[in-house]
Amino acid sequence: MSKIYSTERMVFDKETGELLEHTEDRYKVVSIEPNYIKVYIDAMSYFITAEEQGMETSLLFEMAKRMTYANDAAPNQVAMVGSIKKGIAKQLNTTVGSLDVVLTRLIKKDLVRRIDRGVYELNPIIFAKGDWSSIRKIQMEWSEEGIKTKFEMEQ
Repeated sequence: MSKIYSTERMVFDKETGELLEHTEDRYKVVSIEPNYIKVYIDAMSYFITAEEQGMETSLLFEMAKRMTYANDAAPNQVAMVGSIKKGIAKQLNTTVGSLDVVLTRLIKKDLVRRIDRGVYELNPIIFAKGDWSSIRKIQMEWSEEGIKTKFEMEQ
């Protein structure tokens, strides 16, 4: 959200009270960029075919909305505990069981990695949130751990 400010300056003659000069300056202050998620669409198309896009894509985007900001200390992570899964299932008009099936498919496709119980990392080749140096480092670590994406193999 931005705000518009203005300043007004008036100079009067002390003896007559006559207005000698009048200036008004307006300037707009734009707020900082809102939260964002980078989605590398070209890479994503290598993982999910058009027929599969429905629930898998929906779940990926719901997870991406909830992922943490990457920095040098930690990658993008998403908590998927029971209450969060229930909320996502309700939003996607499905069950938690169906969500778990889709999540397992995403893990098998290397789109998501399980970090700990209820904690996941999205493939940083496709989804990233943070400054570029941290994102690039996380992408390289993901590849170094032997998780080569189809997108990387074709490049």
